[in-house]
Amino acid sequence: MDYFDIINKAFRLILPELVNYIGNILKEKDEKNWWRIYVLQKLSESTTRNLPKNGTYEELINNLDILACLNIIIENWHEIFKYKLKCKFSYIHELKEIRHDTLGHTNIQISKSINEEYVNRALDTIYLLMNKINKNISENICLLKNNEININDKKKENKNEKKKVEKYELSENKLPKGRLPEFGKKYLEDKLNFSGYKDIKSFKIGRKKNYFFTCKNSKGKDFEIYLITHNNIDAPYLGKEYFDIEKDNLFFIYIIYNNNNPKMFCIPAKNWKEQPNDIFIFRQYDKPGQISNPEYGINSLKETLKNYSINEIKFE
Repeated sequence: MDYFDIINKAFRLILPELVNYIGNILKEKDEKNWWRIYVLQKLSESTTRNLPKNGTYEELINNLDILACLNIIIENWHEIFKYKLKCKFSYIHELKEIRHDTLGHTNIQISKSINEEYVNRALDTIYLLMNKINKNISENICLLKNNEININDKKKENKNEKKKVEKYELSENKLPKGRLPEFGKKYLEDKLNFSGYKDIKSFKIGRKKNYFFTCKNSKGKDFEIYLITHNNIDAPYLGKEYFDIEKDNLFFIYIIYNNNNPKMFCIPAKNWKEQPNDIFIFRQYDKPGQISNPEYGINSLKETLKNYSINEIKFE
């Protein structure tokens, strides 16, 4: 499966849930006239000419494709979806651009730009949107990303004998940076399994290839984890788009692999909201010339981590 196929498969996975979500939200606003007011009157003529003027609920929503769904959300954002979705408006615009790129990929320049980084970003954005609508669908996107991207990675490795799959053994004193994220992922998976957590899923986030985990405890309660792995104590930065400090079930886990002795630290996301700002900090990067994405960080790292060292996972 090539990169275009992966993205298009993701769009096919989310379409049934997305159209039903949009239809239900718009029906709440005006049960009789929702199609005319919020769809036909808001979308461009080039889009609406292919849509029915009336019909049953199922007939109407079944005529919507991904691009139409995204345009409906955009056109009704400030009045409706801003308050319902509670996600970044930029996600919707980004997905619209991605859909335009993948609708017909005969353009050579666009084709060259659709690489692994592009696909990872696209699937991350789809995940973040669907996580606000249906967590089961977002988990399917997670699985698609892990399965298909890993398959493509393995194909690349087979073409180049110098790139071999290596096992992460604790006999080494220091891991190459490229292997750290995968070691941390496996280490945390083992810890979660040992502590009795179920439905453990993970996917890569950001350019540094950190990991985001979801899991359930024995009582079925959902938990989310933002994982960063380093060789030594080094300032961790958590992208705001994946780290929602309003969530009580979200935790930051920091693994330090140093001298054959991995150490693990766990900090609740809510600490960034409740603790002193000089320790758990937020960088907005909104000054002229600053282009970095907003992120959370930690001051006095060595002293702060002493209070959050753990040997096993036990979320409250």
